[in-house]
Amino acid sequence: MTTSQAGASWTCGNQACALTQSGTANACVRCGTLRIGLILNGVTAQYRIDQFHRMGGMGVLHRGTATSTGTPVAIKSIRVDPNALNDPDQARGRKDFQTETDTLRRLGASQPPGLVQFLDHIDDPSSSLLCLVMQFVDGQNLRELVESYRVGANFVGMPVQVFLKYAIQMARTLSWLQGQNVVHRDVNPLNLILDRNTDQLTLVDFGSARGINQGGTVAAGKRGYWSIEQIQGKLSHKSDVYGFGATMFYMLTGTEPSAVAGRLPKVSGSGAANCDAEVEQLVWDSTEPAEVGRPDATQVLERLLQIDGRINQSGMGQSVGSRAGTPSQPVHDAFATVRISTPAAPTANPTILIQPPPNPPPTLPAPTASLGARAIALMIDLLVIAIGCVGLALISAYSSDLALMLMIMLFFGYYVISWATFQATFGMRIFGLKLVTDSGARVRYSTAFVRTLALILSLSCVGLGYLWALSGDRRLSLHDHLSQSRIVSSAP
Repeated sequence: MTTSQAGASWTCGNQACALTQSGTANACVRCGTLRIGLILNGVTAQYRIDQFHRMGGMGVLHRGTATSTGTPVAIKSIRVDPNALNDPDQARGRKDFQTETDTLRRLGASQPPGLVQFLDHIDDPSSSLLCLVMQFVDGQNLRELVESYRVGANFVGMPVQVFLKYAIQMARTLSWLQGQNVVHRDVNPLNLILDRNTDQLTLVDFGSARGINQGGTVAAGKRGYWSIEQIQGKLSHKSDVYGFGATMFYMLTGTEPSAVAGRLPKVSGSGAANCDAEVEQLVWDSTEPAEVGRPDATQVLERLLQIDGRINQSGMGQSVGSRAGTPSQPVHDAFATVRISTPAAPTANPTILIQPPPNPPPTLPAPTASLGARAIALMIDLLVIAIGCVGLALISAYSSDLALMLMIMLFFGYYVISWATFQATFGMRIFGLKLVTDSGARVRYSTAFVRTLALILSLSCVGLGYLWALSGDRRLSLHDHLSQSRIVSSAP
């Protein structure tokens, strides 16, 4: 049952709507916002609607109060039209509401602080209202926090320790959910609320959540944060890891993920040029399109804690693996080692004292070798392969198909073995060149194979693939981009 002081007309509390309502209405006929002062009778307590908070994906979120204790609560409501019970959208809304209620109730009071707590629910046929009563998290969402690190159009960068603090909190929450066999399916910055009182990121909105043992389901999630298996309607714990990885990408770069369950670009190429190499690799692994190649939440948490410990041991700042930051603590920035006077969001003129790091930062890969040396080395290698092909043609003179197959095998074998085993071909060794990944590591056989395929593409159409090397200051060709590797000088 619901009660309110009927009679006078009232104005919808959602300022984007602000429609005048009749005195007998308990909810806005346009947007569904509940009337201020409306009393709702839950299963365990009574609640009063105090103010509109925000619109959600499946209803309206209000701030309210438990009348018996004065405790602030969050009340999510959806309005049910009794004359349209067979409407597909309404049926889906009721199902999502019931799912969120059941999921939060099942997780129980023993859940970690990073999950919003279920308190009560209202299913009132007399007023056609469904309401979910939850813990009220007073604070901003993660998107608002990230955007506070933007000065004008320039994203100044979130310090790596601030990033690690919140990333570790998120990873702990997802690791716990994984242990409970629950998939949230909508991990993104809008569903992570930073509690201003506890400095804890809290995961909210379980309307799309499912138990891992439930049957097939429809696609769910936010574009740019959903994985391929989510689009296909499959359930996997690693889907939440993909959303988490895309969220970490956004935290570090200030750029919304543009791919639709596809391969996100490297962090270092998206605005965070000097990002910690291990952090970048973790984000890259977490957003792996193929589910089988993606780590689970517990593995992500372990790697984050290792990174946090390394930064702490190197003297670049206090560990943030288990506690919130404090004013004037050392901060290892993604762009420099700095000391910031306050951990709050940066202002247009932050107080920053530059100080040399106690340990040198990770060595970046050497600049790409000159186009001239690479071109001559390529011609020498093609000459070596051509000589080998002549020999194969003589051996298999009576079978052109066999000759072609052997030539292709020679081409691939020459490059793949040379690059993966020796890091250089014969021609590259003459000029003191070697092949490395974009992060400076030795290439694997899989990378060497992809690069060989891409080299064929670059050589086709009269070498138009090499025009890529003229389009930027990094002198990278098409096969450099596609294989995420480069040829550098091997000289120290």
